[in-house]
Amino acid sequence: MERFVSDLTAGLKKIEPRVTDGSIMRIYRDIRFSKDKSPYKTGVSAHVRVGKAKDDATPAYYLHIQPKHSLIGAGTWRPASPALAKIRDAIVADPKRWRRATSAGELGGESLQRPPRGYDPNHPLIDDIKRKDFTLGRELADDEVLDANFLQSTLAAYRQMTPVIDILADAIGRAR
Repeated sequence: MERFVSDLTAGLKKIEPRVTDGSIMRIYRDIRFSKDKSPYKTGVSAHVRVGKAKDDATPAYYLHIQPKHSLIGAGTWRPASPALAKIRDAIVADPKRWRRATSAGELGGESLQRPPRGYDPNHPLIDDIKRKDFTLGRELADDEVLDANFLQSTLAAYRQMTPVIDILADAIGRAR
């Protein structure tokens, strides 16, 4: 997995020059408050960040590999309020760009019940403006993950998701 993430990061730098680093997420899980005390995850995950930041808003490419539950995605998960407002403002400022970027897949994550304060509840993209997370992705079949060309197919999928990463990175001020 370390080799794969290294190769993936190198390939992504050719697609998105702001890519900084890739890392594997921890293999163990927090069992302190769980009835299931088995210490290890049954899957492995990695993310490749776009831009350097100390906050949680940095967009990233994400990969999770687990039998029958693999997925690929890109975006930002639960950005803090200042970054969230910037992302929402970017959607309002250029709705055509946002529609084109999100046409590569389905947006995931949670949304607010009501429109956030200061945004037109009748805006054509109000459902996207209400989002708490801005992630685009899809599930992977086990045969896709086991294919000899998995790195190339992963990079091809990320290439389609890069417009979303670009909007998010531009909105929160990650330099090109």
